[in-house]
Amino acid sequence: MNAFVINNKLKRIYTEQLPIPVQKDSDMFFGVQDEDIPVGVAAIRAEGSSFFLTYIFIREEYRHRGAGTLLMDSVKSLLREIGADSLEATYTLNDSTAILHDFLEEMQMGDEPGCEMPVMEFRLGDIPDSYRGKSPKNIISLQELSNTAWGKYMTEYQKYRDETSEPMPDFREKDYYDPGLSFVCLDDQHKITGSILFSGTDNDRTLEHLACIQPNSTSVIRALIFAAINKADSFMDKDALIKFCAFDSKTLSLADTICGGRVRQIGVSMTQIFEF
Repeated sequence: MNAFVINNKLKRIYTEQLPIPVQKDSDMFFGVQDEDIPVGVAAIRAEGSSFFLTYIFIREEYRHRGAGTLLMDSVKSLLREIGADSLEATYTLNDSTAILHDFLEEMQMGDEPGCEMPVMEFRLGDIPDSYRGKSPKNIISLQELSNTAWGKYMTEYQKYRDETSEPMPDFREKDYYDPGLSFVCLDDQHKITGSILFSGTDNDRTLEHLACIQPNSTSVIRALIFAAINKADSFMDKDALIKFCAFDSKTLSLADTICGGRVRQIGVSMTQIFEF
């Protein structure tokens, strides 16, 4: 078996035989093959001097045979060449991804502890009618928000997270989120006080981030959830699943109340930093 960076020609071949997700153009793809058979793939997102493992897959019949180790050795080798000294992996740990967790542990690329948060989900149809039809005036969509205002909010939120020692969410570029189903909350001075951000497709949405700068601002979180519910209700099927990480017990409790007590845990979100 051998591993290498996948070029565009090889990517088409790999895509036909392995489940390679659509990623940004800036992603680097690595493959491992046995003679002419593609057996594994890994995707890396580069953001400045930081690198993220966004996807990894090994054919089941090739697992525990060294294919994954060979693949990640190729990843580490290239990252070292371009000056990187660590790789961050963020993933959801459940029955279907336990093998990823075990594999990353076996790699022993570093010993920094991972950050764990429960991953929840609920169906749009579980939300009681009494919570629908609310449209707070101080909520605007992400597509209406200027990049300058967004940047200032990220700076303030980072400062708040640092001061309170709460785990920092995984912020990507603005276009990582679905602007049509993501919102910010404004105060009387038009300053952003909270945000709710979604990614994914119509019937498989992930709530990537929900927070406010002021601690214990239940009204802000409630308004953001209401805005998202009513927007989603206009074009999503009632059986559509919405997944999210329970960022704190207050947010989880509020979301569970709004969803009629139907929120259930489906796994654990892990973030691990591997140094090499």
